[in-house]
Amino acid sequence: MLTALQKDLSTPLVTTAEAFQSSNLSGTTVAGREIYCIDPEFIDNENPEVDKFKKEYFAKYGSIPSYYSFCGYDMTLFWGRVLSKYGVNFKKGLDDLDTYKQSFSTSGYDYTQSQDNQVVPITTFQNYKFVLAK
Repeated sequence: MLTALQKDLSTPLVTTAEAFQSSNLSGTTVAGREIYCIDPEFIDNENPEVDKFKKEYFAKYGSIPSYYSFCGYDMTLFWGRVLSKYGVNFKKGLDDLDTYKQSFSTSGYDYTQSQDNQVVPITTFQNYKFVLAK
């Protein structure tokens, strides 16, 4: 039998986004729990950059962009901005933290201190949708 204290204890659920595509996930698993997902493919549909890209992509190709379309667009935008501003001295741009504060449709990029992207979005479940955890 659970005591009143045990009923009030709630452990956050930390998982990957793929867990929510599983058919064995039930409403009781998520009901009333804090949920955090490691979600490298998260696209924030409330971001104005996302809305703009979706509309332009649909107008040109007649279909909804895939995650890979967003990644390609953002990567091209990122490198275009860096090369435009820094030219052959692009390494200086990669070391400049202001380079990473610009808007992207995905969660962005961060190559400081590494040759790999250091941005890994963590999402949380709020109001029946996943949003970036703050």
